Amino acid sequence: MPALQWIATYRIGDLASIAGVAISLVGFAVTVLNVRRSRSAAERAEAAANDARRLVRGYETITDFSAAIAIMEEIKRLHRVGQIDPLLDRYAALRKTLIEVRKMSPLANQNMDQVIQNAITTLASMEDLVERARAARSALNFVQLNQRLSRDIDELYGVFVDMKREGGSQP
Repeated sequence: MPALQWIATYRIGDLASIAGVAISLVGFAVTVLNVRRSRSAAERAEAAANDARRLVRGYETITDFSAAIAIMEEIKRLHRVGQIDPLLDRYAALRKTLIEVRKMSPLANQNMDQVIQNAITTLASMEDLVERARAARSALNFVQLNQRLSRDIDELYGVFVDMKREGGSQP
């Protein structure tokens, strides 16, 4: 029996079509499963990347906060020796650092925000006092300025410790 007649007699073409449909359905199901797995893996990767970014920003915040406290201690030293000109630059740099910490910290809460804002306000008023005294060539009460600054340092240091503690418990 010739090959074509055998194929026609046993309907091999119909069987091949049915087999093709079955293989296509299985292939489609496998593709859908793999797409779901890929999407799930992408979502997990995105979540891990977000966690890593949050963790890095938390460490940056702690570093910036530590630098801010060091600048505050430097300002106290400048008050003690009466060096007015460098003070103005340090006030501005410190306010910028504290504003960045306040706005960018993933660890901030309402209490931390309030303490940082109070320090920023204190620094702005101190800078204004120093500017006015410099322009008028009048003396400043550096003891009073250092008392205000020391109070803010103590409060900010408490926030700093809280940030370090909370930063250490982040995933």
